[in-house]
Parts: sequence; structure tokens; C-alpha cells
Amino acid sequence: ATATTTTATATATSREILSKIDFQATKAPKMPIETLASILDRELYEKEWFVTGNVNPIYFDDKFKFQDPDVKVTGVEGE
Repeated sequence: ATATTTTATATATSREILSKIDFQATKAPKMPIETLASILDRELYEKEWFVTGNVNPIYFDDKFKFQDPDVKVTGVEGE
């Protein structure tokens, strides 16, 4: 029962986090790559994007693509 409860809580928390993200937010203006890298590094660390899904879509093109051996994603907004 504990594993089921933990999974249900994590799912509810993920939905709550994702519901607060404004996927229609205006994109960030162009900036030097060093500045962008610094911002992304800080936000990845602080918000744990890959764990929580709490991504900041202002830094990503709508056609953003990411792929590694375990994951393939097109666009920032998940289904």
C-alpha cells in the first residue's frame, strides 16, 4: 500500500507542478550563449527539471528536440 500511496502522491504533485507552468509564455529574448547556459544550469539545479517536470518554457523553441538513449522528446510541453 505504501508504494501505491507514494506513486499516487508523486503523480498528483507532478500534475500540480505542470498545471502551474505557462507553456504559452513569451519566449526569452536572444542572449549570449554563455548567459543562457548559466541560466539553464541554475534552473536545472534549482527546479530539477528532469525529476519534477517543472521546466521554464521561455528558453525553448516550440520545436525543441531532445534525445538520449532513454528518452526522445519533441517540444517542451508534455502530454
